[in-house]
Amino acid sequence: MSKIKFGRTWWGKKWLNALKYIDYSNRLPRGKRYAKNGSVKTIDIKKNVIKSVVVGRRKYDVKIEIPLFTDKEVNKIKNIIKSNSYYQSHLFAKKMPE
Repeated sequence: MSKIKFGRTWWGKKWLNALKYIDYSNRLPRGKRYAKNGSVKTIDIKKNVIKSVVVGRRKYDVKIEIPLFTDKEVNKIKNIIKSNSYYQSHLFAKKMPE
């Protein structure tokens, strides 16, 4: 079994924590187990859609679709970044600011 670590960054930890609260069964722990044991055969990310093939007891075609930001939301985010050098410096350094 590989030693995959999940949620290595602060935002990765927040993402996994958020997923915990919408997990209606044992999906998150099971998904981690599948990722660790090589059952995740493909991952395809296009825009806001993530597709994967997972082989456990059977083959699963997994699709996760994340809603896109509206134009208004995009402009709001851009204005926040433009007005704050802290955010700019982190993003230019390819880091996700808290």
